[in-house]
Amino acid sequence: MRTIACCFIAVCVLAGASFANAATVLFVSGNGNDAWSGKFPSPNADKTDGPLATLSAARDRLRAVSKDDECSVMVRGGTYELPDTLVFGPEDSGASGHPVTYCTYGSERVTLTGGRAIKGWQKEGKFWVANVPQDKGRWYFAQIFVNGKLQRRSWEPDETNWKKWPVTTRGLPHNELHPPEEAIDLYYPDTLIKNWRNLHDVEVTILAQFRWANNVTPLKSVDEKNKHAVLAAPASYNINVNDPFRVENTLEGIDEPGEWCLNTKEGKVYFLAPDGLDVEHAQIIAPKLYTLMRLQGDETAGHLVHDIVFRGFTFNGANRHQADEIDPSMHIAHFSGPDTALLLDGTENCTIEDCRFVGLAANAIELAHAAQHDRIVNNEIAGAGGSGIRLHGYEPGTKDVNKNNVIERNHIHDTASDFWASPGIEVWQSGENSISYNYIHDVNYTGISLGGNWYENFRIWKEKPNHGFRWDEIPADDPLTRESVKKYLHTRNNIVSYNVIHDHIKCGFVDGGGIYTVSFGKGNKLIGNLIYHAPMERSFGISLDHQSDFMTIANNIIFGCATAASNSDSYSKSTEQHPVYGNETNKWENNLIYGQMFAGAPPAQGDAPPATIVQSAEIMTRLAQQETGPSWAHE
Repeated sequence: MRTIACCFIAVCVLAGASFANAATVLFVSGNGNDAWSGKFPSPNADKTDGPLATLSAARDRLRAVSKDDECSVMVRGGTYELPDTLVFGPEDSGASGHPVTYCTYGSERVTLTGGRAIKGWQKEGKFWVANVPQDKGRWYFAQIFVNGKLQRRSWEPDETNWKKWPVTTRGLPHNELHPPEEAIDLYYPDTLIKNWRNLHDVEVTILAQFRWANNVTPLKSVDEKNKHAVLAAPASYNINVNDPFRVENTLEGIDEPGEWCLNTKEGKVYFLAPDGLDVEHAQIIAPKLYTLMRLQGDETAGHLVHDIVFRGFTFNGANRHQADEIDPSMHIAHFSGPDTALLLDGTENCTIEDCRFVGLAANAIELAHAAQHDRIVNNEIAGAGGSGIRLHGYEPGTKDVNKNNVIERNHIHDTASDFWASPGIEVWQSGENSISYNYIHDVNYTGISLGGNWYENFRIWKEKPNHGFRWDEIPADDPLTRESVKKYLHTRNNIVSYNVIHDHIKCGFVDGGGIYTVSFGKGNKLIGNLIYHAPMERSFGISLDHQSDFMTIANNIIFGCATAASNSDSYSKSTEQHPVYGNETNKWENNLIYGQMFAGAPPAQGDAPPATIVQSAEIMTRLAQQETGPSWAHE
């Protein structure tokens, strides 16, 4: 209906109707000019007036317009290469009931990209080589797309199954609560790691200590004699002996067609082209911008970005930073990618709908810090190195301003390709949200995750920096018990309902689930979700991990998972040293669960579902396919 409304406005403008006192409509086109009025969808015959050329120009024009009436920017079809992150501030807001709408023109398809074409390829031996300019700052990337298809950068070994990777030969003791700065020493076998000249370009993917997260980290130094590498940023956990790892982005590692590597010291990219590819005439794109679009308010001053709608766009070509370039606090308990293509920070009543996100090195959409009453609906996220959608409030403390958002009817798949522990939808320190009717499948780990922080960590990391706590807001005399810290854990009263989730935990991690929860506030509800097909060892349908309590789990259907469900540790009987599984504060009602149950969970209805349940799941999945994602994708 929204698309139809936009088309109606365009027709009225073309017919000469006057909107001078009723609305402002601007047009943007690839053949436009930012010096023109922007009032017409096409250039006039004399090429003296017509549409604008850029969204930033349209944004700036609207800053001088009253927002008491409807304002729309309609973008003609084509690909728009964003020169910089497109930023919207409080001054770009609409009015209550009268949002500023940015949408595509009719049924024309519009792509906003942060990618850049790599040209000038020349054959050097078996490789095709092109220059990657480094004169305006280091341009590092971990993805290239050839004619729209993602190419794999070099790996050693050439193995997707981490259980077959080489393992570390030495390490720190197994200790979950280590000082994080210590997790940097990697002792390796053979000659797999070398002291390459462009050492910082080389990244290691490692599963440190546990098998529920991986880190992708550049190298800082290498001692070849002692087979000792130092990571440029610490892993999330201790590096133990026998931890699997893989080396990425080396020239020696290119041994299969389609593989490539980047050398920023030389300013060159090397590519082993597949047979039959016309490299000189191919479209080869690498991501440049880290964030494509940002809505940035000032929550502390009370100046939020509000009442803006973005509809119908495709976003691609978003880059990511390396692990040593990001805020150190991101190294603790956060496993998603370090960057986000579309970031909302300090927003209210903003909407992202009917959009498509593809070809992203890290996360697709994030509602960060202050974000309330925002709507992320009917989008498709079809390829991301990290998470699909993140709701990410402030660290534990009293500031509770990430809430009351709607995340509905999104189609999320093929995410977490690089940062495997990234959930399809992550809710962290965010409450009172509706996360419903989403279709999530083929993700490397968790479909939907709700979390906060262990109460034990409040005491262990008290007053220590870079551990994700807002100690200035927590009274010094707070006993920091499991009950007392609940007021600082803002993932509360969320409703996660009627989502379809299948084929999750594809990377082979342990202890995750279609829905995974850990250490949060009270009142969360999991209602009417369908979760199936996660057959790998220790893959859960619903996994209620440490301190997942005071929940309602009702009317869900789960089958075809290695473990159907778990029920966390007991609230009244557990201790830090001896947790007792089976949380009596959770209410399990009218669920249809089939398969093995973890200790403490209620009994299942049987080992395998009856045919009627399987058939119902097939029907629900087909409906999810039809009813989620952008409307234009179904045309």
